[in-house]
Amino acid sequence: MNRSMLMAAAALLCAAILTGCSTSTGQYAYGSQESDVVGAWTTLNGPEIELVLNPDGTLEAQQWPAPLTCRNVDVPEVDDFAAEPTATVTGEWSVFAGEQPGGLPTVSLSITDTSCPDSHVVAYLWRDEEGHLSACLPLESVLHPDNFSPNRLWMFTPRNEDAASEAPCFG
Repeated sequence: MNRSMLMAAAALLCAAILTGCSTSTGQYAYGSQESDVVGAWTTLNGPEIELVLNPDGTLEAQQWPAPLTCRNVDVPEVDDFAAEPTATVTGEWSVFAGEQPGGLPTVSLSITDTSCPDSHVVAYLWRDEEGHLSACLPLESVLHPDNFSPNRLWMFTPRNEDAASEAPCFG
């Protein structure tokens, strides 16, 4: 085999690895703005949480788990959230577009009607291959660090989205 044939074979192998083996189901939603996330959201997986992001930067949530409000790390596994108390809460939200180097697009949620010192969580904004927006809320900060359980994030999708993908966040 001559050198040009080897180079062509290597190029084909690289192209196959980079395209044919890709399992991407979307990408981070860089450039997201407040107007992209205003409205009612619900969890696609996990407990049924109703989250409303109002245009004025306030939020309302029903069935909001107490460990997310007070950043309680006593929840051993994701499935244990079902046994945790929930409440209707209010707060504030904001969007970070993620356009700075190293920054990822996020929606920041702060619960204000609590006595807890740290009632802030961050969800990453994700678009599936069809362009549908999701908010992916990692749960590591509230789960007991000695245990590992699958599905360590909840995926929120707009409530009225007709064709929201069930593909996992960061897939």
